[in-house]
Amino acid sequence: MTNNRTKLEQWAVELFRRAVEAYGGESIPGETECYAARVIQSAFEDRERKLREALWTPREAAWSGLARDLMLAFDMGCRTPREIFQHLDRCGKPIPQWLRDEGEMKHLDHVPSKGTRAVIIYRAMLEPAMEALKATPDAQ
Repeated sequence: MTNNRTKLEQWAVELFRRAVEAYGGESIPGETECYAARVIQSAFEDRERKLREALWTPREAAWSGLARDLMLAFDMGCRTPREIFQHLDRCGKPIPQWLRDEGEMKHLDHVPSKGTRAVIIYRAMLEPAMEALKATPDAQ
């Protein structure tokens, strides 16, 4: 989110510069600053709304990817990270680095806790939502 905030701040500076130029190079006290602030606030509120929607209302993209493959691996009796990674390899699915870096997933022959399994499934659901959010035009 920091990267998006930086982009929005750069966009706000450009917006403010253009507003000042539109008034012949002279700033109208308060008006351009308020307009820029309203635009920035609106952009942040729109991004927050989209993020909340992505988190609370899972779509097909969230369930059809890695989350579904992980659930299938658990249903097929894959208990250890080694077995899960082998299952994903056999399915031809790339294993994301964040999954390999997860604390309990580093111990290949250890059975991860229920909490870790829930977290990795949730993270696998969030990845497509976050990618879709990054791909929206206002994130550029």
